[in-house]
Amino acid sequence: DAAANALMTVAAAVIAWRLWLGMLDKRLYGETTYILALPLWWGYAASMLGAAVFVLACAWTCWRSLREAAGGRQPRGWSG
Repeated sequence: DAAANALMTVAAAVIAWRLWLGMLDKRLYGETTYILALPLWWGYAASMLGAAVFVLACAWTCWRSLREAAGGRQPRGWSG
């Protein structure tokens, strides 16, 4: 579980990083939507909130799995 959670944390961080770079690119070039002329980077900025929560949640589960593996106890709610 710890290895899978660590890999997911890395994947979430890469997604957030690339989303951040995409947002900066859209902001630099001033791209807008076709009809409403809204800046495209606004959507990227809003998505960054979700990506940041995703990274934090993955990091927490990774930390929890490592702590449980070190302590040798089963996760809460484990019925097996």
